[in-house]
Amino acid sequence: MDVKGLVYQWIGWDMDKYILRGDETFAILSCPVAHRKQLFLTTNSPFSFMNKGMWHRVGPDWRQLFSMVIVQTDKPSFFTD
Repeated sequence: MDVKGLVYQWIGWDMDKYILRGDETFAILSCPVAHRKQLFLTTNSPFSFMNKGMWHRVGPDWRQLFSMVIVQTDKPSFFTD
């Protein structure tokens, strides 16, 4: 396992320590969606880690907020290549 994999695993063991819960986050992200705006989420992280973090931060319905979710994007080259 590489260093990134270890970091993902380490954070995943104690989400409360590293990722704040955000009861208001779902409500904030819902506002543009309610006004027919589309949101997308892009991350360098693998889906398993990002899903666990978003579930923790936003709640189990986090995916309904995003029209597109892109993982393991290799930013910033994802936007420039």
